[in-house]
Amino acid sequence: MADRRWSQIDSKTWRFDEGAVRFFLLVGDDRALLVDCGMTTFDALEQAADITSLPISLCLTHADRDHVASLDEFDQVYVSASELVHPELKGLPSTKVVALWDGEVID
Repeated sequence: MADRRWSQIDSKTWRFDEGAVRFFLLVGDDRALLVDCGMTTFDALEQAADITSLPISLCLTHADRDHVASLDEFDQVYVSASELVHPELKGLPSTKVVALWDGEVID
């Protein structure tokens, strides 16, 4: 069962609340997208999998430490190309980080 800090916003949107930090799960028809992955939650992917059986991708709004706690759970992470210099992303394999450019759309 998903952590009680998850709350459903609508039929396809969930919010996880760590107090001062929140992240979101968007459930589509074929995939789900986790937007950020918290500061103190190290099993966000596992918890999101309790909400949906769809494959789950991760997209970071930015790479500050309060958004990346569960980063290690994911094979890939989508992030703005401007964040590639961020210390939290340095040292990750280049195959793990997928740069997004302004105007790019994730379907």
